[in-house]
Amino acid sequence: MLIFARWGLSLGTFLLMLALLEGILRLTKEPPWQPDLVPFRVEPGGQLYEDDPELGYRLKPGRFTVFMADGFPVETTHWSSPERATAKAQSPGERPEIWILGCSYTYGWSVPDRETFPWLAQEALPEMRIRNLGVPGYGDLQAWLRMREDLAGRKRPDTVVLVYACFHDERNAGLRRWQKSLIRPRDGGLGPQAQPRARLDREGNLVISPRPESFREFPGMRRWSLPHSIEKRWAKLEANAVPLADISRQIIRRMAQEAEQVGAWFLLAGIENDPRTRAMLDWWRNQGGQAVNLSVDLEQPGMRNHPHDVHPGPRAHRKYADKLIPILREKS
Repeated sequence: MLIFARWGLSLGTFLLMLALLEGILRLTKEPPWQPDLVPFRVEPGGQLYEDDPELGYRLKPGRFTVFMADGFPVETTHWSSPERATAKAQSPGERPEIWILGCSYTYGWSVPDRETFPWLAQEALPEMRIRNLGVPGYGDLQAWLRMREDLAGRKRPDTVVLVYACFHDERNAGLRRWQKSLIRPRDGGLGPQAQPRARLDREGNLVISPRPESFREFPGMRRWSLPHSIEKRWAKLEANAVPLADISRQIIRRMAQEAEQVGAWFLLAGIENDPRTRAMLDWWRNQGGQAVNLSVDLEQPGMRNHPHDVHPGPRAHRKYADKLIPILREKS
C-alpha cells in the first residue's frame, strides 16, 4: 500500500506541475495553437493545386479565378504542362526555351497572368519560349526536382533561370516552422501542399526524403499551451541545428551541373535584397557561375499588391522584367 501511495503522490505532483505550467503559459500569452487560416476561394473546383508523389503538389491545369482574403479576384491560367501561362495560348512552335523556376514571386501570386514578369519577358522575346515554372510555396529543391522531371521527358532548355530568395533555405530543408506555416493556405482553400525535404549526411552529401511530408502536430497542441510551447521550441532548435545555406548551395550546384550537361546556360537570379540572398549570389559568382540581383525595394509605395496581398504587385513585376529581359536577350 505504501508503494501505491508513493506512486500516487508522484503522479499527483507531476500532474499538478503540468497544470501550473499550463497556467503560467496562458498567463504569459502562450496560447494553444489555433491556425490563422487565410480564406482563399478558387473557382472553379475549389483548389489550385493537386497532389504529386515527388514534388508534394503541383499546379492544377485549367483557368481559375482566385479570390484573395479580401475578395479581390485574380485570373490565373495553368497550362497542361503544368505551368503558368506566359501567353494567350500555348504555342507548339519550335523555339529555344527559357525555363524560369521559383516560388510565388516567379509564379506571380495575386497578380494576373499578363502582369507576371515571365509573361512580360515572353512579350519582349517572341523568338524564345518562356516557361513560368514557378509555384507558390516551392523552394529550390522542388524547382530542381521539377527541372529533372522535364529533362527526363526529353525537354531541353536553352537557358535555366533559378529565382532564389533566402527564405527558400528553410523550404529546402523542410523545417517544421515552414511546414506549419503552410497550414494557412492549404486549409484556407488552395489544396495540398506537402513538401519534400533535403538534408546532408555525415559526409556532407545531399539526401532527399523518399516522399513529401506534411506538418505533424504534437498531440494536444490545439487544446493545450504546454505541447504547443514545446513544439515551438523544438522547431527553433531544429532551425538552429540544420545547415540551411549549405543545403541550398548543394541544390544550386546540382541544378547548374544538370542544366549544363544538356547544353543550357544557368543563371541564379536573386529576388530579395537582403544580406543572405546577396551572400548566395556572391558565393555563386565566386564559384564561376552567373548571377543577377533582380530585387526591388518592396517597401516603396505601390510595389506590394496592397491591400489585397503582401506579395509583389504589377509594378514590381515590371521592374523584375526590366532587369531580366536584357540579360536573356543578350544570351539568346
